[in-house]
Amino acid sequence: MPKSKSHTGSLNRTQGREALAEKRHRSLERVAPQSNGVASNAYRTPQLVRRGQPPVNSGSSLSNSFGTTRRTPRRPPVRVVTKAEVPEASSINVPPGYKARNPVPSDKPSPVGSQRPRLKHHLAAQFSTESTRLVQSVDDMSSTMSSVGLRTAKPASSCFKAHLEPFANPQEGLKRAQQLVNSGDWESQVEGIQDIVRLAEHHPEVLQSDLHQINMSLLKQAKNLRSQVSRASIQAFTLLFDVMKRNMEPDVEKITSLLLHKTSDTNKFLQLDSNHGLDALVENVSPNKAIPAIVQEGLNHKNPAVRTTVARLLTYEVERLGASKVLSGQKDITDRLLPAAAKLAQEGSLETRKYAKHIFQQLSQQGSFDAALKKYVSHNDLRNMQKLLDNLSSEGRTIRESARSKFSVGSRYTRTM
Repeated sequence: MPKSKSHTGSLNRTQGREALAEKRHRSLERVAPQSNGVASNAYRTPQLVRRGQPPVNSGSSLSNSFGTTRRTPRRPPVRVVTKAEVPEASSINVPPGYKARNPVPSDKPSPVGSQRPRLKHHLAAQFSTESTRLVQSVDDMSSTMSSVGLRTAKPASSCFKAHLEPFANPQEGLKRAQQLVNSGDWESQVEGIQDIVRLAEHHPEVLQSDLHQINMSLLKQAKNLRSQVSRASIQAFTLLFDVMKRNMEPDVEKITSLLLHKTSDTNKFLQLDSNHGLDALVENVSPNKAIPAIVQEGLNHKNPAVRTTVARLLTYEVERLGASKVLSGQKDITDRLLPAAAKLAQEGSLETRKYAKHIFQQLSQQGSFDAALKKYVSHNDLRNMQKLLDNLSSEGRTIRESARSKFSVGSRYTRTM
């Protein structure tokens, strides 16, 4: 007799419930983790957990509220090997011909971490070294600002020998030097420049007759693309300024123009040598020749590094001459230096403005400072640097005097009271 559809459906639903119950019953069975390779037959049934209370645990730590257990494996204890357990050399298979090295005797055994220093101590030493360098650089900067000249800093290296011997025949040495300087080989050119230095040290009177020709040859080689030749020429100019002094004045403008241009060179050695040569120029050439040459060749230069060098040299010149002589109205000194310093005080470079401020700080202590400014500096430059002048005047007063003038009768702070 065929069964109805409703009877078949109810039978399928009953079988499905039984299968679901059996599946749920199997999921509740958990086999305990094996211990020593033997499976445990203990079963675990789910616990009824009250709200706010942890489930009751029989010696096992529960990782979550669902009752899954997780045991943290313990590391085996470190086994210390005693001396008695170390096998003797006779029991070890040693290949034939093997020679054991004798250990190096030491008084104290080295600890485990002695071969590599700890990271924090290494970094601390590095940071202390960097801080020491930073302090030294700040000290060098402050000493440079206190004495503006670079004559205290020697060139990084010399292109010539330490001890040059005099010539047996100076006239023949001069002819040989000129031939070598004008040759096409750069090594011969450096040798000829060294001969000129030998003549300047031991026979300066021989150079007097052909000094202009020698300066022109050195100017040509100072523009050489070989850095060795260029450095040798610039260092030769430094020595010539120290030895020949005012005899170099006829060619001072051309030499100043070259040295100022080399101060902005990408080669750091050429920069230092050029600054050293310019300092020798300022120290040995008369101010009536040095100041106009520096202002004319470098004040309107396109490179800001050159204009910074001009500001440094003018500050150096003011320190050497003194504020009273600078403001004395002497030709080619006051009329050249004051307008140049006023223009440098408006530069975009902070270092250039510092040098210009240093100039006005020295000059502002003189009574004739205001009159000299009105006479030699244009009205537009005075208006642009008015803030600098106000700061200089306020720096010279004490705190009590500045406060008294600030709130005195008629000041702009008391007019509205």
